[in-house]
Amino acid sequence: MSMLFTGAFWGVFLILIGVSVLLKVFFHVEFPVFRIFFGLFFIGLGINIIFGRHYGLADSRNVVFGEATINVSEARGKYNVVFSKGVTDLTGLPPKENASIEVNTVFGDNTIYVKKNMPVRIRGNSAFGQIELPDGNNITFGTNTYTSDKLDKNKPYMELDINTVFGASRIQLKD
Repeated sequence: MSMLFTGAFWGVFLILIGVSVLLKVFFHVEFPVFRIFFGLFFIGLGINIIFGRHYGLADSRNVVFGEATINVSEARGKYNVVFSKGVTDLTGLPPKENASIEVNTVFGDNTIYVKKNMPVRIRGNSAFGQIELPDGNNITFGTNTYTSDKLDKNKPYMELDINTVFGASRIQLKD
């Protein structure tokens, strides 16, 4: 909702309040500013949704009510896709140290890319959702674990926890 943080929006809103006060004082006319504001807000939101312009939150670790790609270059804990469509790209992680990453998808769709040659153990937890593991196994309810062929616990590897609730997550190996 970046529209709410622009100067033009607040300027028009304050002018409407001022006009409403003047109309009420001088002409005894009720001008329902807040009702009109909420009506215009919902009309604008509906038009933006119909024409494909969605407002949402997307930063380096989260996608909420939108569509975005999260490019991960260092393991920093949790990454979330909520009410959104996202891509979580883990191919930028260096294979020189152990990494523990959690990716959560709630009421959304998320594609997670992992380097093909990266040693990885993926633990998938799903509740009323679907997780597609690289070996073709699907989890719709419960827990399953995938371990890559190259995993050696004495060498650096990635530990990946995928949690999906009422959504879909796909883990794909990428060159």
